[in-house]
Amino acid sequence: MITSDAQDDAAMSEHSAQDAQTSKTQRKKDAQALQEVGKRLAALKPDVLASFELPDTLEHAINEYNRFRSNEARRRQLQFIGKQMRKVDAEPILERLDILDGHAASAQYEQHLVENWRGRLIAENAALTDFIDDYPNCDRQQLRQLIKKARTEAHDAGSHTQHATTLFRYLREIVRS
Repeated sequence: MITSDAQDDAAMSEHSAQDAQTSKTQRKKDAQALQEVGKRLAALKPDVLASFELPDTLEHAINEYNRFRSNEARRRQLQFIGKQMRKVDAEPILERLDILDGHAASAQYEQHLVENWRGRLIAENAALTDFIDDYPNCDRQQLRQLIKKARTEAHDAGSHTQHATTLFRYLREIVRS
């Protein structure tokens, strides 16, 4: 029967063997990736950063990074942030950053969907019926007015501007609900 100390030693030697198999290049790439995550965290507003519930040392390191103005000091601090990132599970942080950045697949899909609807509604008369069929909860009168203003503006200016943006925002609200 294997004792607890022997099991711990076996686990340690297995972990060391796994580290030995990882090349130095791969370890450097992993460290750089964690530094990039730290840089993305540093770019967040303080109230958003506080919602991540990071360890105090990591949060302090990020705040210090933002305080520094010297490129060399920021570079060294970024390395320290990468070191602190190795102590936490980075996967949930990355998922949350992707959602915040709008790079999540669902956010991209929604953005493209709304852009396509706006383009179709401005360009085609029949698109209004299709949109109402897909989204019956929309205010038809308001939608018609927004489309009319966006078409007039696009015809006059030759490009999408204020009314097209207003139409986009309205469509986004409808698609999200």
